[in-house]
Amino acid sequence: MAIVSIRWSKSAKNHLKYVQKERGELDATHASDCRLAHAAEDFDNVRSERRKTGGNQTLHVVQSFSPEDSKKLTPEQFNAMGRKLAEEMFKGHQFVIRTHTDQPHFHNHIVVNTVNAETGKKIENKKRLIEQLRGASDKICLEYGLPILNQDARERRARVPFQVQQIARAGKQSWVYDITEKSNFARTYATSFDEYVAILAEMNINARVENKNITYFYPGREKGKRGSKMGYWFDKEGLQKAFGENDI
Repeated sequence: MAIVSIRWSKSAKNHLKYVQKERGELDATHASDCRLAHAAEDFDNVRSERRKTGGNQTLHVVQSFSPEDSKKLTPEQFNAMGRKLAEEMFKGHQFVIRTHTDQPHFHNHIVVNTVNAETGKKIENKKRLIEQLRGASDKICLEYGLPILNQDARERRARVPFQVQQIARAGKQSWVYDITEKSNFARTYATSFDEYVAILAEMNINARVENKNITYFYPGREKGKRGSKMGYWFDKEGLQKAFGENDI
């Protein structure tokens, strides 16, 4: 299962610096039509040649895989999935990909030059872009034998017995455990409450954000669970800190 999010930047240098930084010993990298160590300069050359130096310089795509799926393929295979996504969606654009492996969930950072080196056209910030990216990512996941969100939801029951055994040993309730697992996954790369809530909704968890609190609602249960009762990282303060760390 992969979830895709996007960020725009008016500074190619900042996003490329973050992506080029090594996070894990198994990190995999790839540069397309640019030099990995000098990608910012190469991006800038294309924008200058096409006389499109203003506005957003890069589109930063984050393709994040679940901890379970991260054990199924090699970092190089995940990197290849990111390359295929970029090549299908942004043909003619320079891009750099780094697969980070320092977390249980492997994830691709794909930084794309917004200006097409072949046509001079610029990627437009339109709502439909994220939907197109998610659709293309789902297709690639299936090609590599990985489930997609809806498929994962249907198959989740098959994993419940093992989870319940873990929960029983920890003295917790299964539905609370399920919320925490999905919240942990969503928090690892969301950069706002809107994005965090949207990711949880895709996994059938509803979250209501209020002025001082956040409440989680599990399918089939009328009463919600306050984030403050689940721990610092599930409440507003902890989430805001995580969003700030992710938004680099």
